[in-house]
Amino acid sequence: MCRQFLFLVFLIMPVLVAGAESVAPDKPVLRVMKLPASGEGRVDINTADARELSRRLNGIGEKKAKAIVDYRNANGGFRSLDQLEQVKGIGPAIVKKNRHLIYIDARP
Repeated sequence: MCRQFLFLVFLIMPVLVAGAESVAPDKPVLRVMKLPASGEGRVDINTADARELSRRLNGIGEKKAKAIVDYRNANGGFRSLDQLEQVKGIGPAIVKKNRHLIYIDARP
């Protein structure tokens, strides 16, 4: 009886292991996002300089950060986050990716 039980266990084991592997995803899903360091909040796009924008925002390098600052200076600042899409090189995907990291201070 004990031998039959062990035989069954060893017979079924490879089937269970193979089944478990087919359920596991082929590639692990990993999303990497830059988050503000501890103690830091979101960045105000009407006051941040180009260096801070490029350092703290996803998909924003020095060139795009400078374009944001230039647009802000030429147009008197941003009144909405969606207005960022009017900056050359900034599209809806970049705005969506950074929406949780940026804000506009409404105080005069």
